[in-house]
Amino acid sequence: MPRIRLLGPSSVPTAFNRATVVLALAVVLFNVYRRFVLDAADPFKCGALPNTGQWLDSPDRKPDHKPFLNWQPPGCLLYEYKAPEIASCNEDGKILFVGDTLTRQLFWATARKIEAPGSKWVFKERNKPDTHSDLWYAVDGAKLKFIWDPWLNSSALHEELKAFRERQEPGFKEKDDPAKKELYNSRRSVVMLVGGGLWHARHYQEDFLRYFKQSVDSVISAAYGEGHVGPLEEAIASGREGVGDQIVFAPVIEPLYERLSPSREATIVPSKINAMNHYLQEKTVSSGVSVLWSYANMTRGRPETYGESGLHVIDTVASKMADVLLNLRCNAKAAQRQGYPYNRTCCSGYVATKWIQVAGLLCAVALFPFVLSQSGRSMSASPVHEQFEMSSMHQITNGHNVARPKDSGLARSTTSTPMSNVPFALFTLILSACCCFLADRTQVFNKFPKQFSNLDFRLILGLVLIACLFNIKAIPAPQERRRPSTPGASAAHSFLPRLQADEFKGWMQVYVLVYAYTGSSNVLDFYEVLRVFLAFYLFLSGYGHTIYFLQNKDYSLRRVATVLVRLNLLAVSLSFMMDRPYTSYHFAPLVSFWFMVVYLTLRARQHTNDSIPHIIGKIVTSALVVTLFIHIRGILELCFSVLHYTCRADLNATEWRFHLGMDKYIVYIGMIVAVLHVRIASILSAPAARLEEVPRIIQEYFNVLRRISVYAALVIVPLFWILTRRSHDKPDYNWWMPYIAWLPVVSFVVLRNATRFFRSYYCASFAWLGRISLELYLLSNHIWLAGDGRGLLRVGFRGDGGLFSDRWRDLVALTPIFVWAAWNVHAATMTVTAWIISSGDGVKGRAAAKSSHSRAGSELAFPNYDNALPGPASQGDIDHGLVNGRQGSGLSKDAKKKLLIIVGVVWLANMLYA
Repeated sequence: MPRIRLLGPSSVPTAFNRATVVLALAVVLFNVYRRFVLDAADPFKCGALPNTGQWLDSPDRKPDHKPFLNWQPPGCLLYEYKAPEIASCNEDGKILFVGDTLTRQLFWATARKIEAPGSKWVFKERNKPDTHSDLWYAVDGAKLKFIWDPWLNSSALHEELKAFRERQEPGFKEKDDPAKKELYNSRRSVVMLVGGGLWHARHYQEDFLRYFKQSVDSVISAAYGEGHVGPLEEAIASGREGVGDQIVFAPVIEPLYERLSPSREATIVPSKINAMNHYLQEKTVSSGVSVLWSYANMTRGRPETYGESGLHVIDTVASKMADVLLNLRCNAKAAQRQGYPYNRTCCSGYVATKWIQVAGLLCAVALFPFVLSQSGRSMSASPVHEQFEMSSMHQITNGHNVARPKDSGLARSTTSTPMSNVPFALFTLILSACCCFLADRTQVFNKFPKQFSNLDFRLILGLVLIACLFNIKAIPAPQERRRPSTPGASAAHSFLPRLQADEFKGWMQVYVLVYAYTGSSNVLDFYEVLRVFLAFYLFLSGYGHTIYFLQNKDYSLRRVATVLVRLNLLAVSLSFMMDRPYTSYHFAPLVSFWFMVVYLTLRARQHTNDSIPHIIGKIVTSALVVTLFIHIRGILELCFSVLHYTCRADLNATEWRFHLGMDKYIVYIGMIVAVLHVRIASILSAPAARLEEVPRIIQEYFNVLRRISVYAALVIVPLFWILTRRSHDKPDYNWWMPYIAWLPVVSFVVLRNATRFFRSYYCASFAWLGRISLELYLLSNHIWLAGDGRGLLRVGFRGDGGLFSDRWRDLVALTPIFVWAAWNVHAATMTVTAWIISSGDGVKGRAAAKSSHSRAGSELAFPNYDNALPGPASQGDIDHGLVNGRQGSGLSKDAKKKLLIIVGVVWLANMLYA
């Protein structure tokens, strides 16, 4: 009997690598097959949108919020339009509704979408006596018109049909009569919804079907002529107009018969409704008539969708019916004009591939042969894992060396990063961007809307927590120690060590991902926790940067370049490849800004940083200056205007005032905590006889002070939670956050470091996730989520959308691929950054840096927190030669040349791309 051979720790990365590559290829090939074979007849979901769909929040699913708000066409994202977007879709025309009371209800639903806040026009008009009159409503270019015509034979309708037909004639744009052309342009209907039939059933007996047929045939003949093939059968949802101007019919919605009045119940019977809908089906086949059958699917078998009369639907259902119509007509136009965010994928073709995206694909193809030849040299690990091992220098930290368990499955540092790995790293970065493009900028993968479920949120979060908590490990002691370069750098009083900080980032990143996946943004409680966690990221960033600068006294341009390149390399690459603004990846520019704030604050008069009063004074002054910079109107606008004219960067001052202002003080709290920690550690390690009175008191009563801080933290955390329950909405909570976010953050840190036992252990799984959290955040927008984070990516299966019954397959298939990609992109980014910043002698300089780092044993801090919010703290780890400014403190000529070339290429590409 053969023995079962278990994978050892050293084999796990290789096995995971190979299995994930196979899984990724299987997922891609399956979706390519689905797109080009199974969905070849309807690649843009223009047929699925008006015909099928399902409620993701129907009452039988016991939704957490009001039902019938989330209608899901199969495989695409439905968008909820607002007034400016409807106006853009209308251009010089209007949206026309023609028919009976149900069609008028859809007019009301659309009017509510463009109605200004505080306006009661719809409410007043709906409550007027039913005079069966026409209606007109326009707001800022969004124009709606309703023609009361339940028989579908009015002169007003036929005038509109005449204008519609004139515009469809091939020579319309070349007409010599400008006045006539302007007249028909002014009467243009970009889409015309025609709905009737209930009056035919109500007021006719045996002849109801004959009159209904005559009405439908008359509309089609007047609009298109005989032998027409409808627009949806011919059009491709791409280009400027998408499916083009067209007429669509609403089916005769089957009423809820048991709620009808006696007179209606006697005349409106199922046989009549079925007969009229059957005729519409015949016209769809014979003439290509567009019928929105999804309207009938929304109400079929669901009595909750009807109002008291049994004849009309409730307002939420009417709103989704209006959304189907608007998405059908407007999505392709919006995608071509607006682009990002690509969160309206039904009946919409993506923007045509641009030259820079083609260039990225060609670069990947060009690098592939070299990568393939190098992969044959791998011995014990697959190429990707070997690259990760060789490029991840975060085991060697600037100022201390943190040993990791050999069986942790994490990367192991090496003495150098051979230049032959740089093409592989570049290939990995470019390939990841291409995969994001394939997943989120093509129709190869289906997209799915989010549907919040409290149970889903808690279940996914709980499963991840339980799985990761099985990997608790002791924080290993440094193998070597050196005399601290900064007072208080002794490891005897370790506080917030690097592995613990990575752990913080890991479980916070898990929360952020689950929050995004489950669509929890509308739940105030979960949003409040999210804001605290985002503040926590910035706190760790300010703390880590400050510790690094105070410990190493390194304020070189090399350090600045290393941090900024590492933070922004992937974000900039994705912004070009995904045709998305760089600033839309909020975390990368946000932490870059706060890094520069910390750097400039400590760099100014750096010789005074050893004095507590002076450094606190600098921090307070910096906080005041940055507050004025953020909130004084005109400063941000001026800066963004300069960037726009010099770099064609489109930045929203209002948006960034919000992002910067929400956490404007938490970074400074992190700096103050770092300063106090350094000072207190220095006091505790000094002989009492050499201390002045106040430091001696601190040393003598330190344990008492520590207990007081722990008790205070135990009180502050629940008190903070109780007080924030008083906030009734997000704006109120956001107003308080800049001033109180530090309370729970500092309390968490104090409690986590309350005892030696707590400081001695960490969760290795969370720490690993924390080190790659920047890549997890950036890539999650496109290869785990979809629609630039607005929806979910699907592997190709179709189901009811439930987590247990359907979406678990997406999680099982996509999550390993997503995490694997982030892991390898993190390694590639580290390698490329090291190559850019390194001098031409390459390996020799890195080997010397390695030797120097290996003696840096202090656990005082984690001076590599350059990726916070939500990235891993790893820039300093590849910043070779920055130990106390002794080696390579400045940029070499080779590094400067590389940086200038990169900045020039990015600037030129942005100028040409914009």
